[in-house]
Amino acid sequence: MRISFILATMISAAMAALSIAWSVPVLVNGQAASFAYGPLVFAIDPLTAFMVVLINIGVLLGMVYGISYLRPYASKSFMEALVHAVAMVTLHGSMLAVTMMRDMVSLLIMWEIMSMSSFLLVLFEGEKARTRRVALSYFIQMHIGAFFLLLATMVLAGQTGSYTFEAMGLFYAQKPAWMLFLPLFLGFGMKAGFLPLHTWLPHAHPAAPSHVSGVMSGVMIKLGIYGILRTILFMHGDQSMLGVAILSVGIITGLYAILQAIVRNDLKRLLAYSSVENIGLLGISIGMAVLGTSIHNDVIATLGWTAVLLHMVHHMLFKVVLFQSAGNIYVATHTRNLNELGGLMRRMPKTITVFVLGALAICGLPPLNGFVSEFLMYAASIEGMKNSGAYFSIVNFFVLITLCLIGGLAIIAFTKAIGVGMLGEPRTEPARHATERSWFMRLPQQIAIGIMIVMAIVPQLMIASISAVIRSFSPNSDIVLASLMPTMTSLGIFNASLVGAVVVVLALRKIATRNAQRREGPTWGCGFTEADARLQYTSTTYADSTVQLISPVVRVHAHMHALNDADVFPHARTYTTDVVDVIEESTIQPPIAGINYALRRLAVFHTGSMRTYILYAFVFIIAIAVVTIMGVI
Repeated sequence: MRISFILATMISAAMAALSIAWSVPVLVNGQAASFAYGPLVFAIDPLTAFMVVLINIGVLLGMVYGISYLRPYASKSFMEALVHAVAMVTLHGSMLAVTMMRDMVSLLIMWEIMSMSSFLLVLFEGEKARTRRVALSYFIQMHIGAFFLLLATMVLAGQTGSYTFEAMGLFYAQKPAWMLFLPLFLGFGMKAGFLPLHTWLPHAHPAAPSHVSGVMSGVMIKLGIYGILRTILFMHGDQSMLGVAILSVGIITGLYAILQAIVRNDLKRLLAYSSVENIGLLGISIGMAVLGTSIHNDVIATLGWTAVLLHMVHHMLFKVVLFQSAGNIYVATHTRNLNELGGLMRRMPKTITVFVLGALAICGLPPLNGFVSEFLMYAASIEGMKNSGAYFSIVNFFVLITLCLIGGLAIIAFTKAIGVGMLGEPRTEPARHATERSWFMRLPQQIAIGIMIVMAIVPQLMIASISAVIRSFSPNSDIVLASLMPTMTSLGIFNASLVGAVVVVLALRKIATRNAQRREGPTWGCGFTEADARLQYTSTTYADSTVQLISPVVRVHAHMHALNDADVFPHARTYTTDVVDVIEESTIQPPIAGINYALRRLAVFHTGSMRTYILYAFVFIIAIAVVTIMGVI
């Protein structure tokens, strides 16, 4: 298993080296380039070059992690191992190819290859019935998204006679933008995970192996954002209503998803909803940038596009750290349920420390890189309140409130994950006997943390490196970026000071305790020494107060056997809860239930008798003959 994956990693590393070598010069000089291999033409402009670097970093970190993560799966057959390795390389190559295509037909082909290869990766543990159901649901939803992209392609070709991206500019100049943008947004939004198209993420990420989850969440869903950005590049004129629409979808997505994350007990499902929340943040930033462009406010537009691009990179790094750390926990304990963990900080200190750093970053707290991109989002909304009309000021006021709410709720979600799942006493025997993972299994997370710290300390260098991409969206961004750089430098100094202060405190602590004798014992309990894990908050009780406030949005079902008044000595009882995604339950489950009902009714025709099937064929032939004679067909 591992040998095939090591070979796959080497192939991906070669693809990464080649594609980055093509892309870096484009990022530096801002001049597009193209490479032809027979009938195939690969074009690289600044946006493509940016995506190529993002994809390669995320995929390589995931594949290096996968080498160690797959060790327990040595019993997999050679064919299963080969399919997994080939699917991973294919996913990598197809994601790169999607960004280099310049017509809708080629993009659709690569999009389908990307969806099929990720479907095989989700199906890795296909011997489990639940995994098969999740993979099939993912497969269907991705093809629903592909249908909308196909519809957009037909609309584009029907109105312009061309499938190329450049034809989008001609379409937008002649027709209402929503006619093309709506199916494109639905198709790309399905992959990205905007509400209500998000329902595949909370199921697919927990079902997939952790190295795949990190790549899908950190990298693949960004291809949906890329598609939306590519579409926006060809828009002209006042698109303020479109900006408000994207902004509204982003606000709803971010708030709903982080509320769902708070009440989840499955660690990877919590992280999956967190991914949807960050897609919401990207939607908010895109909406603000489109609004800024529409009202000719270069400051809002530049801040918005800079926040979008930075947060795409930042979120990729967050999810590499968090999903891989969750994978370390799963390998050590064989569970993702927070109510079955606890006490891991003492048993897996290096893994949990990295997870905490990733949580700080994704909550947008200093001194890590999430603070930088969210700072720009706040700055764009404040600028919109100050320097635009009354209508846009009100819109940006709600954006500011939303950003504050999402940030606060994200802290609740991750303090729950850390406090319940990683602190306190172990709740189960597997958690009690958990051990730290090998250094090689932790290496990708540590590399990602190192990149995150560098990006937080010198954000001005990162912004300078993507200035060509920002310029393609906001042609007058150079002046704004020049005035922004001193602020970013100060922000970097502030982050560096915090990092330095933490390092100094830890160094002083180590010096002060280097000769001290270490003693371990139970936590002081004010004279009560019989406490155990049953007295600790569970994941459910931690989130209970929040659930009571947001009950119309979050639906929690409790399952318990009530005590009978006649039970003098009652038997043991259990109390369990499960959380329902209200949107999934109201929009996805009803049609699925209807289809299942129809299929069960149609199953009466499946008799298993060859004579019956021959009769069906005979009836079909007669029916065709009759309608032909009648001139119907």
